[in-house]
Amino acid sequence: MNKKYSEEWFSKANKDYDTAIELFKLNKDKFYEIILFHIQQCVEKYLKGFLAFNNIKINNTHSIEKLLIQTNEIDDFSSVLNIIQLTPFAVNIRYPGDEFQFSKEDVKEYIDLADKTIKLIKFLIAEDRLL
Repeated sequence: MNKKYSEEWFSKANKDYDTAIELFKLNKDKFYEIILFHIQQCVEKYLKGFLAFNNIKINNTHSIEKLLIQTNEIDDFSSVLNIIQLTPFAVNIRYPGDEFQFSKEDVKEYIDLADKTIKLIKFLIAEDRLL
């Protein structure tokens, strides 16, 4: 277990989460894309923290799918949470080309998905057990 390194990942992730929540509270759709970027970053960093906690080398990637392949050595998050859908928010959403349209409800669903991911990882680490 690498508790200190995992806590560093979780700390960074919590900053992304807090940023997303504060922007969401402003209730302005012009911030939806940046909110989703921070939600993706939060989940990505929680997965990396989980890997660090379990002494698994963390690949340099923004792909939730690739991180889930690594976490499958310990636990199958994809059987519980559909977080792969967050991957495009890491890069694609931030650059011109693809058009994304989101409603407030869409953004709230992604925030809820991040909440569930955070709670699951915290539970698994606190209980030191797997699903």
